[in-house]
Amino acid sequence: MDKTEKFKNRHKFKDRTVRIPINCRGVSASEVIDKIETACGINSVLACVSRNEKYEVTLSSSTVSDILIEKGLEFDEESVRCCYVVNKQNVVSIMSLPYYIEDEEITERFEKWGVKIEGEIRERIDRLTGRADGTRIMNVHSHPALVFYHSPLDSQPPTDMNISTLNIMNKVRYALFA
Repeated sequence: MDKTEKFKNRHKFKDRTVRIPINCRGVSASEVIDKIETACGINSVLACVSRNEKYEVTLSSSTVSDILIEKGLEFDEESVRCCYVVNKQNVVSIMSLPYYIEDEEITERFEKWGVKIEGEIRERIDRLTGRADGTRIMNVHSHPALVFYHSPLDSQPPTDMNISTLNIMNKVRYALFA
């Protein structure tokens, strides 16, 4: 692969760019690259840029970025946690869901869409009554092209947009759990 082909689709690299919170004045970019390539393999770093007292490092694959996020790095015997530049998780709420639907069924339906649920599915409990109100909340990891709609219907007067969003949400809910 030549250089022009390697950097042809730069917009795809954002999901494998990590932020390393270390002092840029105390640690050089070449030291950061050496540490990462020792931990993850030769040629695993595509770019290393200092930004706002942190380094942003673009890696050769999402597997390498996952390893770096999981393990972290060590500078001067101090452990440094890395984080993604792009948030890969979304919080999803499913409202007005019947109480009898099991979490496993929700997980199965989301997996059919290519959405992975991270952690446990939580039920929202009404503060006054102490009972479930039909809302399930979960952290999900999904493909960037998959969009989840949100509409704060309670806080806004009814408009065509709110009604349309409500109809979309109902269609999604019924498509998922009909």
